[in-house]
Amino acid sequence: MSSFADELSGGRSRVFEHLYDYWKEAPGLVAANHKLLAGLNRAHFLHIQILLATLIANYCIFAELARVIGRDKLRAMFFGPVPTKRPRVQAPMGLARPPSGVMPRARNPIK
Repeated sequence: MSSFADELSGGRSRVFEHLYDYWKEAPGLVAANHKLLAGLNRAHFLHIQILLATLIANYCIFAELARVIGRDKLRAMFFGPVPTKRPRVQAPMGLARPPSGVMPRARNPIK
């Protein structure tokens, strides 16, 4: 499960826990739900709703942009052009060096 899904399920369980606590004090479930909603911090709730709406809108906009103009072009718009690989130039035969990490064979002076 992703962390976002964990957050959502955790948030739901907290609401049910609070609802259960209010239900123990209230005469019924409807009254407990009314009491729970009355104690809700509306500014915090609206802040979270605006944040979620902004994130979802941005996701939809970028998904559509990637579909219309192409994923590579969109990536180039934000991160710059992708560097191309330069062709490897080979040295003349007498000057060729061994690949990195390979030691040249030492000549054995004792034969």
